[in-house]
Amino acid sequence: VFITAMQITDPGQKDAIIAAVIVFRVFYFWIPALISVVVVLLYERSRLADLARAPQASTVPAPPVVAPGLDPNRIEKKLEKKPL
Repeated sequence: VFITAMQITDPGQKDAIIAAVIVFRVFYFWIPALISVVVVLLYERSRLADLARAPQASTVPAPPVVAPGLDPNRIEKKLEKKPL
């Protein structure tokens, strides 16, 4: 596209433009992409190692959202009594 848009006919200039586009792509896309893959892999590896080292929780966590005026413990007790 660059060569056609610039109407270049000289083979030496064509080669220089192709080389410049390739170098641009390497620096602009491939190097940051490879760095980000390494960073994500290291982050996920550390999370997995932390999870393997952490003791398993034996209690049920509290509900994440509580509406004003509602007691989550009372609601849970009503749900336990309700027949399926």
